[in-house]
Amino acid sequence: MKNNKGSFKNLINLDNKKFKKAKLIYVEWYDAKSCNNGWEYLGEDGHDFDPLLIFSVGWLVGETEAAIVVSDSYCAQTNSIDNPLTIPKDGIKCKQFIRY
Repeated sequence: MKNNKGSFKNLINLDNKKFKKAKLIYVEWYDAKSCNNGWEYLGEDGHDFDPLLIFSVGWLVGETEAAIVVSDSYCAQTNSIDNPLTIPKDGIKCKQFIRY
């Protein structure tokens, strides 16, 4: 993902000292969906036009004006994250920080 300040790596801050203060977050957000079955009928038995409501929990590792980045795991030994998920802020229904 590109942002105003450069590459995706600039969006994620993995400084160990700062990560120790990282926040665990719960996010409800809407995602796009598509039909992979080819043609689809419209109407009562046809395509559901509502987006998918997704529930995610993870470490808030980055944020821009347009999106947040949530990671499901962090490794202090290698100072790395696993599976970063970029969630557009426009699609967020609600978010809440988790105390631990």
